[in-house]
Amino acid sequence: MATILSVSIALILITIGVHHEALALGSRCLDRLPISPRIRVLLAVFLTLCAHFIEVVLFAVGWYYLLATNIVRPDRHPVFFADHVHPAGVRRHRAVGTGAAVGRY
Repeated sequence: MATILSVSIALILITIGVHHEALALGSRCLDRLPISPRIRVLLAVFLTLCAHFIEVVLFAVGWYYLLATNIVRPDRHPVFFADHVHPAGVRRHRAVGTGAAVGRY
């Protein structure tokens, strides 16, 4: 339990750091570019989406680490890394709006 808590806290702190640095970088660099404000906002949104993708991958790495070290027991074998990048996973996804939940989270 202590390992899970430690990994979770570390991932949260790293995520805050990544998000802060992405926003600070965007603030510093985008102000200096000689482009229109609309393009500047578009680039800021794209930078933020890239930061979110990095954060999702960080959490997937953390979850995969917990599974690989058997700290958390997987509900199925084998465990693929790509299944943890998005919570729906490849094998658990159903069309939106069907009203049926698939898999355990």
